[in-house]
Amino acid sequence: MKKRTSLGLEILQRIEKGRIQLFNGHFYRLVRGKVIRQFICWEHGQQIFEDFGKEQRIEKIFQQIKLLFDPTGKIVATRTMSGEPLFAKKESIWQGSGLAMKYGLSDVLRIYHETEAVDFCQWLKEMKRHCYTHYVKT
Repeated sequence: MKKRTSLGLEILQRIEKGRIQLFNGHFYRLVRGKVIRQFICWEHGQQIFEDFGKEQRIEKIFQQIKLLFDPTGKIVATRTMSGEPLFAKKESIWQGSGLAMKYGLSDVLRIYHETEAVDFCQWLKEMKRHCYTHYVKT
């Protein structure tokens, strides 16, 4: 049986951007541990998400999350039923680089590698923003 990575609340609180779909069909925009309810509009055949209401903490809706999307709209985590763990998809960043399969990492070490991967992605975004603001002439 293959080992799947479950995503906990602490990992979702560190995600910089994303979208969440609940079991009742509602969508939320995820920004650094806060969520804002969204509704879908259609303009010229394009699906557009508009914010609705005020932001709240992700802890309130964590057990109801069905799908987790990255900023491009790709599904990165799913939950089959309410109350079950939220599992990362095979192609997502949380599945790691194969270290867990090759060396049989413990859960603590696997979580450490997951948080390091998220930190590294955030560092890359900061460096890209820094280089763009300081070295790109417009």
